[in-house]
Amino acid sequence: MDRRRLKFVLLGTGVAATMIFLIVVAIAKPGGAVYYKTVGEYLAEPAGKGNFRVNGKVLEGSIRRLPTGQEVSFTMHDGTNASQVIRVEYRGIIPDTFVDKADVVVEGRMRPDGVFVASTLLAKCPSKYESADGQKAAQGA
Repeated sequence: MDRRRLKFVLLGTGVAATMIFLIVVAIAKPGGAVYYKTVGEYLAEPAGKGNFRVNGKVLEGSIRRLPTGQEVSFTMHDGTNASQVIRVEYRGIIPDTFVDKADVVVEGRMRPDGVFVASTLLAKCPSKYESADGQKAAQGA
């Protein structure tokens, strides 16, 4: 093997070893590998130990903000089945897009009393980038 090929083999081996190391560290870290489920999927399978990510919609009228401004509790449901709900409590910076009917992703764990305690709250507003009736897009063309 010539010297040039040896460099590429050593470089490739180093990159592969680094990637494997990062994957192992991410999986071994508590909460490093977090599952992503919908509300229905999360309720269908009993929650194990560790953190989970759950995706759902905020139930209209369920948001309760505490006076501190950084604590909120709400109910989220599966977008297709409003009978499956999870009560969520979150402490931290609340995104501006967190409103009724917003799509949210929460990361955390379920307490024994059935309340999901979120350490991360992500909210998005799907209507923000969509026209109301589709005519605005046609006007721009």
